[in-house]
Amino acid sequence: MNENKVGMALLFPVLAIISIVACAGGIGIGLLLIYTNIGEWGVVIAGSVIVVGVPIVAAVLQKRLETS
Repeated sequence: MNENKVGMALLFPVLAIISIVACAGGIGIGLLLIYTNIGEWGVVIAGSVIVVGVPIVAAVLQKRLETS
C-alpha cells in the first residue's frame, strides 16, 4: 500500500509539470506564429484577447454551473 502512495505522490507533480509545459509551449508557439505572420501588433492583440477572454469565459461558465 505504501508503494502505491509513493507512486501517486510522484505521478501527480510530474503530470502537473508536463501539462504546464504543454500549455505554455502551445501558447508560445501560437504567439510566435502570429508574430512571424502578422507582426508585433498581432501578438499584442492576441495577448489582450487571452487576458480579457479567459476571465470572461470563466465567469460565464461559473454562472451556468451555479444556476444548474
